[in-house]
Amino acid sequence: MSMTEAEIERRVKNGGKLRNSASQTTRFELPFDLKDLEEMDPKDYLRQYTVVSSRRLYLYQKVFQKYRNPSLNAVEVKDLSKCISDIIVGGISEEKLEEMLHLTSMLDAGQLDSKLFYAFCAVVERQTTGKKMPDDPSELMECHKQRLESADFIGLSYKFKGISLSEEMARLLKAL
Repeated sequence: MSMTEAEIERRVKNGGKLRNSASQTTRFELPFDLKDLEEMDPKDYLRQYTVVSSRRLYLYQKVFQKYRNPSLNAVEVKDLSKCISDIIVGGISEEKLEEMLHLTSMLDAGQLDSKLFYAFCAVVERQTTGKKMPDDPSELMECHKQRLESADFIGLSYKFKGISLSEEMARLLKAL
């Protein structure tokens, strides 16, 4: 796949690295009533409160269609390593994949429907590429969204006083 001039310029500006844009194009939100989190497991949370940009969603959809099991209309966990390799250059190690499955409580999932697959991919990209502020002014709106997410997640321990979260939910929210 060839790169556009803008991508080449961005690569030069970033010291030869193409920054992964998932950190600016995925938002993890919190419900208005935080008590709703008490009833959720990480999979439910990710399905409902992960917002993926249309650009990133297009990539995730292509990968989902490539690896989905037609009879289940889902991607099987055993194929996730291949899926992630199509999304992240160089992929991730099996240990990191297992860590991400543990973080999202999907070790025993078997398969992921499309919405859960997109959310899982977003978590993996966020955890492996980090949260970066954009250098490009055209990405400023995404930066504001990132600030909105940061405002949601700042001071979680204070916000969750009086709320009984499962250990899995607390671990996931802290990681995000």
